[in-house]
Amino acid sequence: MPVSKHIILLTALCSTFFFASAQKEWKGWASAGLTLSFTRKLDLRLNHLRSYSLNNSVENGFNQTSASVNYNLTRKLSLLGGAMLTSFPSSLSESPKRVYARASYKIRLAQLLNWS
Repeated sequence: MPVSKHIILLTALCSTFFFASAQKEWKGWASAGLTLSFTRKLDLRLNHLRSYSLNNSVENGFNQTSASVNYNLTRKLSLLGGAMLTSFPSSLSESPKRVYARASYKIRLAQLLNWS
């Protein structure tokens, strides 16, 4: 199927802040994600997550970038595989890399709830 007929499904940008206690520092996370559907069964997902500290200035904690491919074998069975790269500004020499794979099977628990 041509890619031009499919729409970008999701572009999201969200931030979450939390404050643990009066003695702790403010921390924040920002993420962006993009899902491209090439066919009814094949999706490509690109994600980026950033952590930062809000003490006196915005200081980067870490960056995490991932890309994955999802393929639906049937309506209930799907396979996902991808790679993730995490970088820490404090450690210039080491950036952990991870390759992952997942198979999932959807089970209907109620009229509106799926479990995988």
